Amino acid sequence: MSQYRYILFQQKPQSLISKIVAAIIGLIVLIATFVLGAVVLTTFFGFVVVAGIVIYARIWWLKRKYAAGDSSAAGSNTHAGAKPASDDVVLDAEYTVIETHDTDKRDD
Repeated sequence: MSQYRYILFQQKPQSLISKIVAAIIGLIVLIATFVLGAVVLTTFFGFVVVAGIVIYARIWWLKRKYAAGDSSAAGSNTHAGAKPASDDVVLDAEYTVIETHDTDKRDD
């Protein structure tokens, strides 16, 4: 029974009017397929172009920062306006001892 159903869908239209209607519907489906494909392809290429521009701008920006010798571009933890830390920096600070722990006391 299911084989008979598929045979019905494969039959060609019999009359001239049904052939013209089938051709028009087929042409509409073909045009819609091409338009949808063009929209999808254009959208994809648009995303690729925008991503390329963003990547190019980011690489240009990083090259410009490295060429200027900016140490913050290298990922150091410096704040705005602060000098970058080096190995021979001495920190000078004042402090107050709040509580002392005498661990060397041996009163047994």
